[in-house]
Amino acid sequence: MQIASIETPAPLQVVAIVAEGKQVATGGDDNIIRLWDLPSAQPAEAAKPVKEMPGHGGPVTSLVALAPTGTQLLSGSKDGT
Repeated sequence: MQIASIETPAPLQVVAIVAEGKQVATGGDDNIIRLWDLPSAQPAEAAKPVKEMPGHGGPVTSLVALAPTGTQLLSGSKDGT
C-alpha cells in the first residue's frame, strides 16, 4: 500500500517519521531538512512540504525525531555538524 508520494528537488539521504505518523522529515543532497504532511485521503495524493529548514553546509545524512509530536529533530550532515 502506498501511503504518500514525495517529490523532492534533490536525492534523499534520510527519512524520519514524526508527529505520530502524520508527518515525515526528509534530508538530502541539497542540505535542507523538509517537513511534510502526509495526506489522509486515499488514493494518496502527492505530499507538500510544510516547512524547509536550511542550515547545513553539506548533505543531510541523519535525522532522528526526539519527540513523537515532531517538535524536535536531531540532524547530522557531511559538513560535520
